[in-house]
Amino acid sequence: MKNILTIASGINVIPLQLELQRQPQLWNRNRERTENPTSPHREVDDIWARYGEGELTNEAHQSVWLAAADLIPQVKTHARAVMSLVGGDALGGVLITRIPPGRRVYPHVDNGWHALAYDKFALQVSAHPQQSFCYGDGQHITATGDLFWFHNQAEHWVINDSPCDRITMIICVKLEKPFNGGA
Repeated sequence: MKNILTIASGINVIPLQLELQRQPQLWNRNRERTENPTSPHREVDDIWARYGEGELTNEAHQSVWLAAADLIPQVKTHARAVMSLVGGDALGGVLITRIPPGRRVYPHVDNGWHALAYDKFALQVSAHPQQSFCYGDGQHITATGDLFWFHNQAEHWVINDSPCDRITMIICVKLEKPFNGGA
């Protein structure tokens, strides 16, 4: 598939999993992305760890660490490791998403300033073989601890047909030369 590429596997995410289990109150503090019944993300739970201050915006901004990141320190550790691995110039938003069993992210193309300004990398915090990240040309099955780049300007969606939550940490990185993974 040309729109998605696994960059690393076997990353130890157990400490991050434990921190998330200890902070259940962080899920869905900000529902701007998920509360609209027509949103492609309407079946997803979110934790925003880094973004612009205040409400979510698609306007140009400087991303900052939000309060949730202080309660889940592994988020910063992994975001910095991804920045180093891919040679990032600037760190943008950091979002943790959870797709419950039988739920999905519906087909969409990410738009707005932030989606266009940063490359997106996803660290799979919890995965199952019956979960898939999809594009028109196929499905990408990930394992817990996989790190992958994905092209957010092509229509994509995520399916969770497993009995387990799918938890992904999305790290937005500005690169001097955008990563294209073959796209």
